[in-house]
Amino acid sequence: MAYKGTKVTEAQLRRVCRMYFKDINAAKALGIDRSYFATLCAKLNIEKPSERKKRLLSKDIFEE
Repeated sequence: MAYKGTKVTEAQLRRVCRMYFKDINAAKALGIDRSYFATLCAKLNIEKPSERKKRLLSKDIFEE
């Protein structure tokens, strides 16, 4: 299913969120604006690359 005038599917969104380390790069890969990328991630409950990075960094700090 594509969203609002784009050809971005949920599967594509999930894939780029895993592939890229920065939100802006993931949004560019999909050809959409960073704010719309954030909106789609929030709407579909998908962890953005920036959120993943924060989670992994906090996990590393507390494991030591």
